[in-house]
Amino acid sequence: MGPERKPPAGLTTPGVQANLFEAAEGSHCATQTLYEGSKKCQCCKNWVVDYPEDLRVAVDDQLEAKQKALVVRMAKNHRSDGGKPLVLHSVVVQSSSLRNTLNELFHGVRGITPSLKKLVFRAPFQPFFYRWDRLTEILERQKTEDPDAAAYTQLLYDVLDAEIRDCRAEVADLLHNGVITYPLLWALFEPGVIVFEEPGRFYLVENREYDQEKMGYLWLSMKYVDWNGHRFGYGSRSIHIQAFSGTQDITSLPVYPAKFHPSYEEAKASAIARGRKFQELAGIHYMAYLGTFVHRVGRDMNGTMERQASGRIIVDAAGYAASHKQADDEYDSHGGGFLAALSSGVEVPQLHVTDDIHHPVPGHGLPPGHKRHWNRQYETGCPVPGYSHPPILRAVPKAASKSSSTELTELTPDQLLLCIPTVKGYSLKLKLWGLFSVSKIAPIAFNDSAFPNLRLPPTYKDLILSFVETHPSSAPQDTTPASTALVVPDDDGNNNNNRFDDLIEGKGLGVVLLLVGNPGTGKTLTAEAVADQVRRPLYVLSAGELGQDAGDVETRLRDSLELAESWGAVLLLDECDVFLQERSGGGGVWDLARNEIVAVFLRLLEYYRGILFMTTNRADTLDKAFHSRVHLTLRYPDLDEAAKEHIWRHFTTMAGPDGVEFGAELYQSLARLPMNGRQIKNTVKLATLVAARRKVSLGVEHVRTALQAMEGPGGVEFSW
Repeated sequence: MGPERKPPAGLTTPGVQANLFEAAEGSHCATQTLYEGSKKCQCCKNWVVDYPEDLRVAVDDQLEAKQKALVVRMAKNHRSDGGKPLVLHSVVVQSSSLRNTLNELFHGVRGITPSLKKLVFRAPFQPFFYRWDRLTEILERQKTEDPDAAAYTQLLYDVLDAEIRDCRAEVADLLHNGVITYPLLWALFEPGVIVFEEPGRFYLVENREYDQEKMGYLWLSMKYVDWNGHRFGYGSRSIHIQAFSGTQDITSLPVYPAKFHPSYEEAKASAIARGRKFQELAGIHYMAYLGTFVHRVGRDMNGTMERQASGRIIVDAAGYAASHKQADDEYDSHGGGFLAALSSGVEVPQLHVTDDIHHPVPGHGLPPGHKRHWNRQYETGCPVPGYSHPPILRAVPKAASKSSSTELTELTPDQLLLCIPTVKGYSLKLKLWGLFSVSKIAPIAFNDSAFPNLRLPPTYKDLILSFVETHPSSAPQDTTPASTALVVPDDDGNNNNNRFDDLIEGKGLGVVLLLVGNPGTGKTLTAEAVADQVRRPLYVLSAGELGQDAGDVETRLRDSLELAESWGAVLLLDECDVFLQERSGGGGVWDLARNEIVAVFLRLLEYYRGILFMTTNRADTLDKAFHSRVHLTLRYPDLDEAAKEHIWRHFTTMAGPDGVEFGAELYQSLARLPMNGRQIKNTVKLATLVAARRKVSLGVEHVRTALQAMEGPGGVEFSW
């Protein structure tokens, strides 16, 4: 047998030494106080049992200390404002009874594991601050039902009560008066609490931390629900609340706990209704919009600008992400990119109850790229006091594609409350990606009278609809207001049968229609009317948007074709003469550049799988190679008098709230004027504005005024 083990000197009292080695850890219903000794390294504290001048004997791992139910650690006061020489640094729970009590107290919070030998809680003990009333209830119940457990709980209760009693009283008084001070601002933002931000935005607090360097602000990390084009998830946003002196009204803070909102239930119901609409807009939707939206600006697309938009938009988060792949590595609505899964539990706060972490080398083991707030946690070995969430490492997502899987999840009311109030989309009118307000999005009022009113021979209309309606991208749409999702063909073009595929896979799957005629004969109107007839977006592209360099033209045209195809849109390439002109054999620089552009266009056109309308005024210069790539060519004759009279009647009856009907003789006189359809529309529009300025109904004199304004070089000469 080896030598008999003796207890360490200075750690026993009479009557205790004999049973010292027989007692289980945490079994003594007593408190052990330890003190901070001299540092042994930069990251860990040295805990000792005695309080002499020389604090050198580390005892927190010695046997008698381990047997205590609760270990109280007192640290030297390093603050320069005087006060007590020692302050409470942390408490170590070693009792199995106390661990079970804490498991009940922090039910629903991650991090409490009853099987752990010890749980470490650091000052200022904010988790207990938030749940003090619950701890009091548990203690009172234990006194009746389990006195032994109550004895252990009372130990912890007394230590913490002495530490946070004054703070609780001060906070209670401030909250009763609806105000808060900056040093106690943390008390408002318990991790897991719902906070409110004007106008009508709700978040879930993830973590909060004071700026430790200058105490200039309180940093808040918050969660919200977003859609990234493939699934719902939790995005992250951080804000700073700047320091202030004295007291401040809680509701005047940039964000504040939602329970202080003067009309909380009303604001909550409104946010949930908006969240339900946000959920319905997941996917790709063709919608109407009226209001402001935010889009990116700047050389690196790192700035934002607010702009007014009216017209039709495409709601498409995946397309937004793909379009910003050069500007963003990550792409949630606040730049967070990776969305934490709804099932990941990140919305549940977590307690850090482990002891100091020893890092022999400063910064050793730090995940690269961590923000300063998290770096401090690793460098000191101590997490933010109280609750916090573990940092989420975000991966750079690949560019979105149609083949990516989509997960549509039914959101709970709590998740609907947290939904972001904007969706990512594209303004078809302004040709800009941006963030559009959910509340300003509405179903489209399609113009069902446009196509029937086209002044085209019936055979033309039948041919156009035969091509367009049978194309896979024009699969029947659910046009009810509650369902606005676009039916987009898959990567194989399969929303319909493709009996006429090319011999080479991927070629010849599109439909190309060429509309030829003088200006104002209805070419553009045909594409617009057809798009409304089949409930499809109309993506208008002009030659000027594509540039003059063959490389730029190829890149921009390919992007536009892919975008239109992904939406199943009707693509209109207006006034595309530069792409259709016959290639010449001249050796000039201009000839070579134009020939290269035509060749690029021909190649891309062959592999386009959507519906393309092209308009031109110069059919006689069409390159021969286009004849085999155009499925249908329609020639628009100049408008005859009957057609022009119909257009005059149509636009004047639409003018004003009640419309205007002129006499038959006047319409006949107007129809004899040498005007095309676009000129007639512009004349009526100008006459209507003149009448509105004078606050009267549209009359003949207003039409005459508009015609006089248009008379002259390039205008209209009239005499009636």
